[in-house]
Amino acid sequence: MTYRTKKLSINKIIQKPIRLNLKEQKIKKIKISVWNERIEIAKAHPLAWFLGSTIKALETTRDLIKAGVG
Repeated sequence: MTYRTKKLSINKIIQKPIRLNLKEQKIKKIKISVWNERIEIAKAHPLAWFLGSTIKALETTRDLIKAGVG
């Protein structure tokens, strides 16, 4: 396949298509759902008003996992 511009012609060699590792994606989704469940349990706790910073930390951890950090 060749891409052309006014000044440049680039021949692109098509290699194997990049395949996402589906196993890692499934594991990531499971981790996120587990953290979501933990957050819901903490919010339903009678002392949720007192555990605000803990709930925030749980949400931060979940967001890091979503971003691919955890």
